[in-house]
Amino acid sequence: MTIVFMFAGALLMYLFLRRYYNKSWDKKLGVEVRLSKSEAVCGDKVDLIETVTNQKRLPLPILEVKFQVDKELEYLDQNDNHKVTDRNYRDDIFSLLSYQRITRTIPMTCTKRGFYKVDNLQLVSTGIFMNDVCVTQLPVNSSIIVYPKQIDASELDAYVAAIFGQSERASRLNPDPFAFRAVRDYRQDDPFNSINWKASAKSNQLMVNEYNDSLTKSVRIILNVNPRGQLLNERVTEYSISIASTLSRIFIDQGYDLEFLTNAATNNSQSAYFSPMQGKTQLDAINTYLARVDLKKPSIDCSAFLADQLKELDKSAICPMTIIISEDCRSGLQDRIEEITTNSFKNIWILPSLSDEEVSDIYIHADLIPWRVKKI
Repeated sequence: MTIVFMFAGALLMYLFLRRYYNKSWDKKLGVEVRLSKSEAVCGDKVDLIETVTNQKRLPLPILEVKFQVDKELEYLDQNDNHKVTDRNYRDDIFSLLSYQRITRTIPMTCTKRGFYKVDNLQLVSTGIFMNDVCVTQLPVNSSIIVYPKQIDASELDAYVAAIFGQSERASRLNPDPFAFRAVRDYRQDDPFNSINWKASAKSNQLMVNEYNDSLTKSVRIILNVNPRGQLLNERVTEYSISIASTLSRIFIDQGYDLEFLTNAATNNSQSAYFSPMQGKTQLDAINTYLARVDLKKPSIDCSAFLADQLKELDKSAICPMTIIISEDCRSGLQDRIEEITTNSFKNIWILPSLSDEEVSDIYIHADLIPWRVKKI
């Protein structure tokens, strides 16, 4: 009889502990999964931080923390805790004592531009006797915007030197007569009306007035993602987006007013126009749009896009330099580019291509810079 009572007591204790655990395991249990940055550049390293806090006496011998991230965020740790299919699925196991907090930092790398988030956070416990499956879901609000990859500096130098050389020539074509800077010796390419005759008479040689240019700090970038042929070459288009982002950063860093137009589509917009502006706010806005560009969405014809923009642009405003980034160089598009750049002193056409042969027989009504596409 004693054995029966002992067995009954053990059974009651088992049922009580099992029920109590299953009802209380997720009480005062805090789990946070977040990314260490809200914005990054393609190729950057970020940390995914898991924090699990048990704020009660009841220990948790086994707690599984499951969540998903987009597969463009790759884990750097090599273990069996994650698998990649359509997304990156991760399953981490914790064992917590009473009133214990555990924090883990998992390094990741951003492999592609875009907007990514952590979601589907799920907690699983096996029960105190390892014979139950207790599941709960928690909200998670962590995301990151990954800006386009920047062109490598070793590759960029020659192209930037050519572009800024054109910018300097544009500035000399349009000096500001109200921003006198100094008097200097005459050079053969100086305009005749810049000669300072009084200073020339005193020095017995030709001297010219030199002016600051109020317009040199302004540039317009037009990014066209229409393909040259029928099919989109994603490698070339992605490279064009990287060129646009990199040049935008360089011009903003140099203090330029940057105007930006593109017919690249996102989930919310078919095109974008950013009016001339300086500073990090302008650069972040442009990069955020470029990060969200979805090349699977059809882009509107660039000629039609620019025709609509002609109605909105201030044609009286002078822009010293316009940079067109486009592998598509059909004559109709070139004509539309000429219309929209009538107030620009210099037009530079950057033509991304996979080989030099692709641009050998192309004629463009602008200063052509063939840009050889490399692996991003």
